[in-house]
Amino acid sequence: MKMKKFVVLLTVLSGMVFLVSPAVYAGTTIYQTDFESFTAGDVNGQDGWVVTAPAGDINDGPWAINGTKSLMVYTSGADVRKSFTPQSGITITVEYSIDTSVNNKTVRLDLMNSAGTHTGPRVEFKDTGNIVAYDSTTGTAVGAYSGHIVYNVRLEVDIFNQTYDLYVDDVLKADNFAFYNGTSSLGLFRIQRYTTSPVYIDDLSITSSAVYDTLYTTGFESPTFTTGTVAGQDGWTITAGAGDIFTGTGVIAGAQSLKVYYSGANADVRKSFASQTTTATLAFKTTALNTNRTSQFDLLNATTTRTAARVLFNGTGYITAYNGTTATDLMTYAAQTYDIRIVADIAAKTYDVYVDNVLKANDYAFYDNLATDIGTVRIMRYTSVAVNVDDLTIYGGLIGCGDWGYLPADLNEDCYVDFIDFGSVADGWLNCTQPSDSNCL
Repeated sequence: MKMKKFVVLLTVLSGMVFLVSPAVYAGTTIYQTDFESFTAGDVNGQDGWVVTAPAGDINDGPWAINGTKSLMVYTSGADVRKSFTPQSGITITVEYSIDTSVNNKTVRLDLMNSAGTHTGPRVEFKDTGNIVAYDSTTGTAVGAYSGHIVYNVRLEVDIFNQTYDLYVDDVLKADNFAFYNGTSSLGLFRIQRYTTSPVYIDDLSITSSAVYDTLYTTGFESPTFTTGTVAGQDGWTITAGAGDIFTGTGVIAGAQSLKVYYSGANADVRKSFASQTTTATLAFKTTALNTNRTSQFDLLNATTTRTAARVLFNGTGYITAYNGTTATDLMTYAAQTYDIRIVADIAAKTYDVYVDNVLKANDYAFYDNLATDIGTVRIMRYTSVAVNVDDLTIYGGLIGCGDWGYLPADLNEDCYVDFIDFGSVADGWLNCTQPSDSNCL
């Protein structure tokens, strides 16, 4: 009966066209395996796994963690890898089960960029008997472990802010640790072993968790922007001085950039966006054409009466951030382009500053403690020699599946209308619950 009903449903659907998007959204499985479909023996070449140094095998012996098979990595210097679709600007969750077999030899587990040149989260089961997580390049022992005990590891990874949390058996062990050496993209899972004693891995999954809500983004390109004053273009305003869209020498990216400069008065150029009360992030590229004049970048409240975050390229050659009303020099700068990211925790009234993806200011207090929202970006320049800005993006908080509601046809509320939903319809096709109909089951 159900087969007939399903055939009827397929007939009804046969004339429909389905569009499938390759993009990764919150809740999407990026990669998942329990190794059960693998062939026992060398894992190299199976489902995209690569062994760059021996050895990695699919083990179907007594030490399989779950089911009948697990991945076994062994031999001193072993390096086993799995690439996945590169992820950036989002949060992902990485989970796996691990049995180290002994507790006096080291196994290292890294999440890296696709090229394998930069490392994000790094976790080691060390030869000291401790689980070690790295906060940047500093290893911190977060708990002891034993051989032939299965541990369930979960990493909550914020790629955009290059931080991660580590959970072992659902207990938080590392909170807001920085990436090992900085990368804005992750696309590789690597296991390294430093002894002939094997380590077993099973139930590996990599899923997207959430994305940052993009409130505004621009590269100042045509046709949205035309050369000349930026005032009135895409909501930008000039309250003093000058701000122009320009081409040619000095452009940071693409064909056009914004330049802000003194013209009769110190420049004050602004862009408003939807007011935020939880988190807000400003990311941009900037080039200060000299190091002896000041450029200022502020995050203000929506009414522009309160300053939350303030970062300067000051007139003495330093990038400076304000901790409250106290200016702190973060680093020297040159006449070159820098990637700046200001991440504000509005509820806590603190902010972080990243320069070229390196954390330079952590939990600095708002300039004005009375700021309770953020809704304006302000760029100021105190000389006729311009500061150039490009690739400016403003993000709100994390958004995940359900934050935009669910489509009526999304029966399982996974934020996709797909054949899983159609399967639910097929399962109940032609059934009814009308009491007055004698044919209803």
